Amino acid sequence: MKKIKIFLSGLTLLLVAGCSDFISNNRDVEFKDFLYFEGEVTISPEGPVEVTTVLTAMYNGPEVGRVALTFQWYKVEGENTVAIEDETGEIFIPGSAGLYHVSINGEGYHSKMNEEPVEVITATLQTFEGSMMISPAGNVKLGHELTAVYFCLDDDENFVDCNVDIDDIIGGVTYRWYRNGSLVHIDASDKYTPNMVGEHTVTIIAEGFNESEHSEMVFVYDGTLIDFAGEVTISPNLQNIPIGTELTVEYDGHETVTLTFQWFKDGEEIIDAIYNSFIPDAAGSYTVSISAPGYNSKTSDAVMVSDAPPDRTFEGSLTISPNVGVEVGDELTVSYDGGDIDGVEVNYQWYRYGVLVIITDSDKYTPDVFGLYTVRITATGFNDSELSEAVYVRDDNLNDLLGELTISPNTADIPTGTELTAGYDGPELVSFLYQWYLDGEEIENAVYPSFTPTEAGVYTVRISAEDFNDLISAGVTVVEVEI
Repeated sequence: MKKIKIFLSGLTLLLVAGCSDFISNNRDVEFKDFLYFEGEVTISPEGPVEVTTVLTAMYNGPEVGRVALTFQWYKVEGENTVAIEDETGEIFIPGSAGLYHVSINGEGYHSKMNEEPVEVITATLQTFEGSMMISPAGNVKLGHELTAVYFCLDDDENFVDCNVDIDDIIGGVTYRWYRNGSLVHIDASDKYTPNMVGEHTVTIIAEGFNESEHSEMVFVYDGTLIDFAGEVTISPNLQNIPIGTELTVEYDGHETVTLTFQWFKDGEEIIDAIYNSFIPDAAGSYTVSISAPGYNSKTSDAVMVSDAPPDRTFEGSLTISPNVGVEVGDELTVSYDGGDIDGVEVNYQWYRYGVLVIITDSDKYTPDVFGLYTVRITATGFNDSELSEAVYVRDDNLNDLLGELTISPNTADIPTGTELTAGYDGPELVSFLYQWYLDGEEIENAVYPSFTPTEAGVYTVRISAEDFNDLISAGVTVVEVEI
């Protein structure tokens, strides 16, 4: 549960003798003309209630229908009443025991809070042994009725009767329908007709039971909108991605539209994760959806992020063949000389000038653009391998630079802080673009003929010119200076 203290921007919440209005000591805001809500704020049910019980904010004042009401839920922590971040809806499902309040807000009105907190307790609850599914499955047109199904399987994946028939549970079960990870509908009926597009799942809950696991997702689409023609993927697409690895969305369609993005963790929308890349800070299942006006949104397959550190290191080394005279369109093959990956499922990551271009389970790759290529392998439980030696792929339709590209000074063990300068002695009268690299990886904004390194490692430089193949220098070694 995300929480923020409300002692911000000069606001302090007071709970004195039943009065729970927000009072501001911010002199830049005038509250003297604000009105007071005339009715009573309550929470249903009154409690004590168990964790995961749906709480609903209620208000009976004459302002209902005249004022647009918003809500804010709180948890009592010691002497403080703390606002729960992003819990601003009419309903709220507490995830832990404690005392909870809710306030109502409206433009031109002082906020008003319920007087008595609702007590939420932890009880020993049963767990549903079965699973949930939605019928029909897959992609469903907006307006089509969905049916929730509860079922049990034996060890051979055959349908069997559940030990507890949900029809026999005293008080019955309640179905909770979710859209993009947010609760949108609660009903005793197993049927629901979505009124918005998106990824829908369903759970069940009953008195004395924990909420069930979510069903498989059903995507509800708008038949009046266009479907994206391409595929949405997340890179890297490995078996277990370490926490802190940048995830990037890739889309291979050809629609000329501006895409917007939304990332999800375990099916729940991640607040403010709306860019084409995201760095997870917790283990879980991550997906991303793309959207554009006039189109149905489309969601990637999930990638798993793990907090388990790798415990093995690849013993061998990688080579690429052929490694000389390679041209665009030639197939490259990776060889590994270690015996520690027999029976291990590995992925191959191909890089061009240190930038990842493809992840594949094949040991073969055919470049379609000139450049300097390397490869590494990854596998679950292993640290990533070292990069292979680089292979340059030239374009036969471009000219070759005839001179030699060097870096000066070119001495052994150059101290950090020494300016490196690229020199080219060829006859071509063209303008060059420069890019410097550290240990094969591109250095951001290092795009000038000279560069001053601040880190130890092997430095190279690349020059590019229109209608010519690139040219790469030999490396120079820079070492840390001991002071």
